[in-house]
Amino acid sequence: WAAKAAGAACLALTTSLDAPALRAAGADWTAPDLAHVPPDILP
Repeated sequence: WAAKAAGAACLALTTSLDAPALRAAGADWTAPDLAHVPPDILP
């Protein structure tokens, strides 16, 4: 995952994989789409 390699946090969308798989791969947050991004991570 490029974000983690760059030292950045990663938001992954569950459009192709489910949330547990994305978290296992290194995602810090997951959301079903951009309309449902966790509000605590927004600036």
